[in-house]
Amino acid sequence: MKRLGLLNSPWSVILYKAVNAWYLIILVRFFEEIPKELLEAAELDGANPFQTFFMVVLPLAKPALATIALFYFVLHWNEFFRSMIYLNDQTKWPLQVVLRQFVIEGDKIAIVGANNANNNIGLAQINIRALKAGMIFITILPVLAIYPLILKYFTKGTMSGALKG
Repeated sequence: MKRLGLLNSPWSVILYKAVNAWYLIILVRFFEEIPKELLEAAELDGANPFQTFFMVVLPLAKPALATIALFYFVLHWNEFFRSMIYLNDQTKWPLQVVLRQFVIEGDKIAIVGANNANNNIGLAQINIRALKAGMIFITILPVLAIYPLILKYFTKGTMSGALKG
């Protein structure tokens, strides 16, 4: 990342996982399962390869694309280690790194002890378990909000009725 000049840039945490080989294999396998008869029918109707892709293949691929989108979202949402390495400016840190810092500070207070923390910093009022529970809730909330939006694409029988016999 240093040689590419991407240190302290959001692209440093996006580009290294832009293409995941496993997800690519899942998509390739899904596209291989699309019946050739549908492609031939589109060709007979006068569709060129681009029209076939955008009007036949992509609508059938919505479940696979939604699955990969959910996987990528969770993959990038849970990422904090590379962000800590590549992003030195704290104003560019993603939410996961900031939440991790809160939890680590809470662990430090638990290790030092409530009495010492009260004498030195005055932060003994923080309940460590409540802090961690709150951080977990904040971390999970966006995934729980996105999942119902993507759920509508996970349907059974997407191709039922597309081909007969």
